[in-house]
Amino acid sequence: MGLIFRKGGLIPNSTAPTDLRPCEVDGDKAYFHRWALDEEAKFLALIEYLDGSVSLVHPERVRFLDR
Repeated sequence: MGLIFRKGGLIPNSTAPTDLRPCEVDGDKAYFHRWALDEEAKFLALIEYLDGSVSLVHPERVRFLDR
């Protein structure tokens, strides 16, 4: 599966990305980047945790915090 990562996204002198949705995954705060498809054409969420690590997770594990 190919994923495209973009550089930047941070406000100068800030720690929060400007165009990413805040969310929680299993209680851990994170940012949602985009939807992706796995080999079986099932949706996964591309998530970046506050420590900078990135993972693909099943949608039912994601809870959006901005709405």
